[in-house]
Amino acid sequence: MSRKRDKEGIYKITCKENGKIYIGRSINIDERLKSHKRSLVAGRHINKKLQADFNEYGEDAFVF
Repeated sequence: MSRKRDKEGIYKITCKENGKIYIGRSINIDERLKSHKRSLVAGRHINKKLQADFNEYGEDAFVF
């Protein structure tokens, strides 16, 4: 039985309202994006500018 390989590499989070982007890298992109989303929804993301945009525009304004 083979193990599913995690997607690793570079990812981007885009705010459709203002065009700002957040670039990151991970060895497991799917899990990392879920982590970003959880932090943003909880209002405790480490990137304060990204959090401020998320608070202002809401989740639907972002492409993960």
